[in-house]
Amino acid sequence: GAFKIRGALHKLLCMDDETRGRGVCAFSSGNFAQALALAARETGVQCTIIAPHDAPAVKMERTRGYGAELVFSTPAAGENREVA
Repeated sequence: GAFKIRGALHKLLCMDDETRGRGVCAFSSGNFAQALALAARETGVQCTIIAPHDAPAVKMERTRGYGAELVFSTPAAGENREVA
């Protein structure tokens, strides 16, 4: 929803140029993934989303459509951090 996009955009706008230049990465399978991807696109920041392999296809398609790179992981404990 709107709250998620506002939060994601606010975070990106508060980062300095050097930090934004490294890009952003998040673990999400839904609304926040889409919000961060859209905020990153609007601010010119590279975005990678790590999502479970069984994440909702429609949400992942929208996330990719906003320009994020998607990386899928299995639900094994701690694997998302290793992938990042």
